Amino acid sequence: MQQKSDIFQTFTTHTDFLALKLGSLEAVPIAMGISRAMFYAYRAGKNPISHKAWLKLERAEKAAGIEAEGRSELLRHSRQVLPTEESLIAARLEAIEAHIAQLTALLKK
Repeated sequence: MQQKSDIFQTFTTHTDFLALKLGSLEAVPIAMGISRAMFYAYRAGKNPISHKAWLKLERAEKAAGIEAEGRSELLRHSRQVLPTEESLIAARLEAIEAHIAQLTALLKK
């Protein structure tokens, strides 16, 4: 399985190329049918990229005329990165710990 940063880099690479085809990065979430907030969270590595998002990216690439070989590679990759329940819980725990650390820092001021 690929490292987490590799997963987000793959998503970013594909969406950058799609943006070139569509004319702008802002057109990509529209073509994928997802919110701008979710799109940029995926690109920043803040949210795990769901299988559904990979499928939407594949469809947007197909609609933009991007070659099938790259799309099938993307779909194969998406199946490798489906988050497990354990990884989702771990991610939520990390977020909670980060918020607690921020709150603690604010309370110390």
